[in-house]
Amino acid sequence: MSAPKLADGDVIWTCNVEAVSTFLAVQTQWRTVATMLGVTPTGLDYAAVEAGLRLAGREVSPETWADVQRIESGAIRGSLEDKG
Repeated sequence: MSAPKLADGDVIWTCNVEAVSTFLAVQTQWRTVATMLGVTPTGLDYAAVEAGLRLAGREVSPETWADVQRIESGAIRGSLEDKG
């Protein structure tokens, strides 16, 4: 699998390409909640993620899924840091 192309020129280590490309394939599938800080992501909508990956013909190993969840957690933390 080739590395995802990132607009800002960041490099993805080879060992992370599978997880990052899987995350990027479903990066729009967030559950959100409206708060006083605005709309805040609470996590990926796993049913929508599963459907999106299935429709894309992608099989995800348990190890890659765990990596995707770590990326998800970091994205949530980053989003919260941006707000406050």
